[in-house]
Amino acid sequence: MTTRIRSGSARAIALFALLLVLLPGPAGADEEKPPGGFATAGSLLCTLVYSPVKLVYAASGLLVGSMAWVWSFGSDRVSRPIYRAALKGDYVVLPEHLTGARKLEFRGSLRRRSRH
Repeated sequence: MTTRIRSGSARAIALFALLLVLLPGPAGADEEKPPGGFATAGSLLCTLVYSPVKLVYAASGLLVGSMAWVWSFGSDRVSRPIYRAALKGDYVVLPEHLTGARKLEFRGSLRRRSRH
């Protein structure tokens, strides 16, 4: 006789196991204190929602940028800002984003960064 685990229960068990792996261990006195377990768990849950939205946005930008490149007869000046805005940025939410130590960027910067 076999027992079937409901998909909700299997997901809860997998999420609990993943949280146990991701929770930080105790830090030494001279080390910088890592974000707590709640920030880690919160970032995991936020990433489950945020990443699919960001991936759809990036794929849409890739499609629109490609069409703009074709319509402009291969001009990078038209397509590159579209690609940069859609494809750059953060794809996962880190604990540092939730604590405010780091800014979460959905869109990439439209300005070019200097290379010096």
